[in-house]
Amino acid sequence: MMARKGSVAMRLDHAPNGITLIETMVVITLLAILAAIAAPSFREMMINRRLEGKAREYVTHMNWAKSLAVSSNQAVKLHIATGESASCYVVFQGPVNDCSCNANGAVCTIPDNKHVVVVLPHHNGVRVSARGNKFWIPHLLTAAER
Repeated sequence: MMARKGSVAMRLDHAPNGITLIETMVVITLLAILAAIAAPSFREMMINRRLEGKAREYVTHMNWAKSLAVSSNQAVKLHIATGESASCYVVFQGPVNDCSCNANGAVCTIPDNKHVVVVLPHHNGVRVSARGNKFWIPHLLTAAER
């Protein structure tokens, strides 16, 4: 028996392939809701990763400064400064007040004394500050100096 043109059997043979506009909008809405829930966590994760990276960099510089002090048998100093637009630190050798730093970098009276200069713009979310007293640890004395 042959199906008539408007019958149910004829309509089932030509079912649409693909998705409708409503289905697409539902999926897009669900994705937007999931993104809104995940965005704060992702932002916090990025800030934590940036902070961890800068902390590791700082520890690396301090370990390097320690090895430089031991190998050169001279004091190595650290100057930390925080300004309105950036924080910075400089690792150097020489007189105690020889180097200072700001958002533009480090300034040393003897340029060869500076070894490491790090400037951290405040807009990146990481700042460094010196919270404590200035102190000086004399370098180790050699056997001849004792």
